[in-house]
Amino acid sequence: MNTVSVRSVTTLQQGLQIPEEEAVEALSRPGDPHIVDAGEVQLIAVEVKRFFPLTEKLAAILSEDELARAARFRFQNARLSYITARGLLRHLLAAYLDTSPEAVRFAYNTYGKPVLKNGVRPLQFNLSHAGAWVLYSLSRDRQVGVDLEPIRQEFPCEYLDPNVFSEREQAEFDRLSSGAKHRAFIRGWTRKEALLKGDGRGLSVPLHRVEVPLGDLMYPAPVTIRGDRAGTRWWLYSLESLPEGIGALAVEGGPVRVSIDRGAWLAEWIEHGALHAVA
Repeated sequence: MNTVSVRSVTTLQQGLQIPEEEAVEALSRPGDPHIVDAGEVQLIAVEVKRFFPLTEKLAAILSEDELARAARFRFQNARLSYITARGLLRHLLAAYLDTSPEAVRFAYNTYGKPVLKNGVRPLQFNLSHAGAWVLYSLSRDRQVGVDLEPIRQEFPCEYLDPNVFSEREQAEFDRLSSGAKHRAFIRGWTRKEALLKGDGRGLSVPLHRVEVPLGDLMYPAPVTIRGDRAGTRWWLYSLESLPEGIGALAVEGGPVRVSIDRGAWLAEWIEHGALHAVA
């Protein structure tokens, strides 16, 4: 099955899992401006609470609008999670762009998707929160979207909302056993979310127009948005060995090499406060 584990570095080439002994190291030294190769997507999975002791440092590099958004969270844990996730995003992008985290500037498209402002090296990114974890995706030359959802067993899942799932998806869902339906629902939701986040239009596109497979993905699955004039083809990757739940990665254009890392170097690098502090 085309799954990715964050417990060890795994590289996927066109959806085929490479044996561990042949795996390519996911990350070079932070600060290397060529860290993401063409045709590659890198995923970084981080347990947010590990970085709560660095919240003050992370908050110091956020923009005024980011701090204003953080202040709107009612609960402290949600506020700390947001500050940490945004601060880590700035540090990750700074490492890949060979700049300082304070120098990273964001622009937002009509639908609110953040992108890097003009004048920097090409780099596409996306992120998703799920419980105590945040998952980042980075690519040099492809639009990417990622979604991560916890597996919650407390609600029944016997039918699909026709506003979210197509007739074909409903038919596939109906053929499943009751025990398989919950995981199938989470798969479908994360795959749709990942694609629409990568596309940049988010939920302004009706979810039922994005038809996705609900079962295991042995290989990356090609998907398009029904009725979309652009006709862009996306490729879906299943991420089902993540610690917090089920995830999906959507990549524009064609299959890529995918690697994943737990970002163990981030805390030390942030503490040093310099781009090339970690060897």
